[in-house]
Formats: sequence, C-alpha cells, structure tokens
Amino acid sequence: GGVHSTTELWVTAIDVATGDLQPQASENLLVELAEGTLEAPDTQAVPMLSAQLARVAAMVNERRRREQAERSQENEALVQARIASEQRSVGIKIRRVDERRAKMSESADLRLRRMLEGQARNLRQDLDDGAAKYEARRRLTLSVETVALVLLEGPA
Repeated sequence: GGVHSTTELWVTAIDVATGDLQPQASENLLVELAEGTLEAPDTQAVPMLSAQLARVAAMVNERRRREQAERSQENEALVQARIASEQRSVGIKIRRVDERRAKMSESADLRLRRMLEGQARNLRQDLDDGAAKYEARRRLTLSVETVALVLLEGPA
C-alpha cells in the first residue's frame, strides 16, 4: 500500500562472537555484492548460530517497527498533500466554469448552458470523490522477508 511502492534490500550484520551490530560489514557486503566481488569462504565449518540469529531477527523487527511508524507518517503527509492539491485544482476549474456561466446572457445557447452545468456538476462530484480515491493509499504496509543468511569471514 501507500503512495509509492518500493522494494529495498536491508542488510543486518552482527559480529558472531559478540552479537554487536556491524554497520560497516553491512555496507561492505552491499558494495561487494554490487561489484560482483563477493566470494564463498574457504571454511566449511559453520558455528551454531541460533542465539545470534534470534538477535538479528529482533534487530530486524525493531527496524521494521521504526520504519513502519516513520514511513506511515510520511505517507500520510503525501496523501494529504495530494488531496489538497487536487481539491485546489478542481476548485479552480469550478470557479472558471461558474464565472463562464455567470457571464452568459439569458439568450445564450441552451446547449452551451447545459454543457457548462454538466461540467460544474461533474467537477463538484470530482471534488466530493477526491479524498475517497486516495483512501487505499493511506494504508501503508511494510513487510520484511529474509532473502539470505551470509557468514562473512575476516575483518568487517
């Protein structure tokens, strides 16, 4: 949901020994992935990582919660701005049609009168319906999916 749909790659790296967050390792992993220089480690021994995985999951959940709150506020502001902009635009169009109708003489062509009345009616309906078309975009959802688990060896 939301005004803009996006897909992002989040990297959460921790030191297996300490459980501390390693932001530089996250950045390095993304750089190596982008450059195509990421290589498989020589070792085949994978330590038991259950406690560390639980810690990473907790970190990711906390980040998702923060991002959801922040982006929901940003999304709501965007939706409100779009609604206000559309209302201003339609309001200007209504005023123009009303001005044309007011300047018309009584002897003006009936077809022209009806056309302008129809335009004004349709624009007023657009004004009433404007907020409703953005209602679905108010509901922002943020989902997180684990794509890969990578064990890095060497310095961060």
